[in-house]
Amino acid sequence: GSTWVNEGLLIESEARTNLITYSEDFSNAFWTKEAGVSIDSTLVAGPDGALSGRRVLGFGSASGVRLSSTVNVTNSTISSSIWVKGEGSDVGKDIKLATRREGGTYVGADIDHTLTADWVRIDVSFTQFADNTGVFFSLRRPDTNPASEVLIYGAQLEAGSTPSSYIPTN
Repeated sequence: GSTWVNEGLLIESEARTNLITYSEDFSNAFWTKEAGVSIDSTLVAGPDGALSGRRVLGFGSASGVRLSSTVNVTNSTISSSIWVKGEGSDVGKDIKLATRREGGTYVGADIDHTLTADWVRIDVSFTQFADNTGVFFSLRRPDTNPASEVLIYGAQLEAGSTPSSYIPTN
């Protein structure tokens, strides 16, 4: 459903680390906000039931807009994820999550996601080249049917072929 429920203890198969420094504070300078993208200062109810979600404004204004950050990694298999939700007329519109190698050849993976009225965790994984340690995490406007506003929560980038449970950082 759309309500977060404490299901108790979850045992993960291996130790993981969220490499995103400010996983919920998208207004922090760690995050690059390009081409008119801004973060609303009012917190909204997140998937955890607390006032932890953020509203991103401006995705519908131009084709190249994005909220992004670059992280150094030592592993070659990378997974990224983020919680997203649409509101009002943006339900049914699209948002794109991309994880790319920083610099050089544009290699990575991305996914277009159609926003719903419920929080959904979207994720994407890829294997990068051995000669590069920078990974570019990006939430951006897709080429068609873009949402103008998106609610977001809990960005995560980690070594591994699938995402683990969300690990908050600050």
